[in-house]
Amino acid sequence: MKYQVALKTGGLEYLGEGETIYDALSNLPLDWTQIKLKGTLIVSEGDKTHEKNFFVKPLRMIFANKGRRMGVARQFQYFLDR
Repeated sequence: MKYQVALKTGGLEYLGEGETIYDALSNLPLDWTQIKLKGTLIVSEGDKTHEKNFFVKPLRMIFANKGRRMGVARQFQYFLDR
């Protein structure tokens, strides 16, 4: 697996892995209805790491909408490539 994603929310941490950032986000073991609090998404590729904080509504929209998830994956890819 190339990319790892961690979501820290409500004192819990969810982990996902995948060949792309989109796959890693999709492999997180929760859906949008389980997100009740704001959280931090941490994406890492080898020794590169980028994290971003999200409020509840945008975080839920990432997991409810595949298009938005793809957009967030592109943003993380941009920051990891810099």
